Amino acid sequence: MRGLLRVPRYGEKQLYRDRPEWRWYQKFLPGDLQLFGEHLPSEEWWEHDGHTIHLDRYVHPKPVARIILIHGGGGNGRVLGPFARMALRAGCEVVAPDFPGYGLTIRSRRVKPTYGMWSTIASALIDRERGTDGVPVIVWGLSIGGLLAYMAAAENGHTAGVIATTLADTRYLRTMAKIGRNALLGGGGFILARLFGPLVNPISMPMKWLAPMELISNDPDVSRVFRRDRLAGGSIVSMRFLRSLMNVKLRYEPEDFEVCPVLLVHPTVDPWTPIELSRVFFDRLKVDKELVLLEGCGHFPIEEPGRHKLEAAISAFVTRVTLPGSDHHKTTTAAQLSH
Repeated sequence: MRGLLRVPRYGEKQLYRDRPEWRWYQKFLPGDLQLFGEHLPSEEWWEHDGHTIHLDRYVHPKPVARIILIHGGGGNGRVLGPFARMALRAGCEVVAPDFPGYGLTIRSRRVKPTYGMWSTIASALIDRERGTDGVPVIVWGLSIGGLLAYMAAAENGHTAGVIATTLADTRYLRTMAKIGRNALLGGGGFILARLFGPLVNPISMPMKWLAPMELISNDPDVSRVFRRDRLAGGSIVSMRFLRSLMNVKLRYEPEDFEVCPVLLVHPTVDPWTPIELSRVFFDRLKVDKELVLLEGCGHFPIEEPGRHKLEAAISAFVTRVTLPGSDHHKTTTAAQLSH
């Protein structure tokens, strides 16, 4: 078993079909969100800027959109399978990447992962998935992947919509003080990282030491699975990555973002990133936006009744931003043809 759980070495390609971790989550999921049989994704590799990035692809025969599903600091592409199944039922093809440092992606030896690097990769993936068939691309981020989805859309400029479960702005002390493991590692770590700068970059620690991974789900058994999974919440992260999270560079502040509509689907029972953290950023947005509260859901929103509301909100949003007669669809299609 120890061999099966070994984290891949540099240059070593592994597939989720040969790994046990993602199977641990399945028994906690409703039947229509589980991954099995025909509901399993295909696995691909994408070479980008020295990285060999693992992609899970959920194929739809006639997609109205492609959704790029973006994980946060405690997950990976495969863990987001339940949300891919929701998007498939909304008529979308889904691509779920593992960002460098997580999952099965083989990162470049030349550079260490940063949050800004993740945004650049996500933007390049948007271009790759737009292709030539005119199918619009939507980016959907969970946890800190929510802000990343916004950043990628802003950097790329050719997305039909942004969906996020949180929009906590990690540039601010009040945010890091909340999402850190405790006041010392959250607010205190924020101040120390700012004071000592690059000197602390080489330090690496388990993610579960730095962030309250027990709050990733309101079910303690599910949280334990995340903490145990070395490709997700049990991963090792560097202070370089955490510093990049605290020093995010946005292409556009929320008031200036005009790329596409934004849907915030926020859990109501999320002690890790409560709604007030996301509202600060969301309320500043001037584009077409919508907030849907997911009753009964925690940080990983699979609980009733909110998860059905989540699926309904995703379906309605996809329909709205891809409707042929909508102004945004016309703008997006024109941008796709000219890119």
